[in-house]
Amino acid sequence: MALLTEMNQSKNLKKALHMIRILGLVVLAVGIVVLAFGINASQAVPEKAVETVTGKYTGNTMVYIIGGVAMIVGGAAVAWFSSKKP
Repeated sequence: MALLTEMNQSKNLKKALHMIRILGLVVLAVGIVVLAFGINASQAVPEKAVETVTGKYTGNTMVYIIGGVAMIVGGAAVAWFSSKKP
C-alpha cells in the first residue's frame, strides 16, 4: 500500500515539474516578444529624438527592454531548474 502511495506521489511530482517547465518556457517566449517590442520602440523616430536630446530612452522603452530581459532570464531559469531530477 505504501508503495502505491509513493508511486502516485512521484507521478504527481513529475506532472507538477512538467507544468512548471512549460510555464517557464511560456514566460521565456513572452519575454522575447516584450524585448522585441522594446528594441523596436527604441528605433522609432520620436524615441530617437528624445534620446538625442536627453541621452537616454523614455521610461516605457526601458521598461520593455529591462522587463523583456528579466522575463527571458527568469523563464529560462525556471525551465532549466524544473527539468532537473528531484
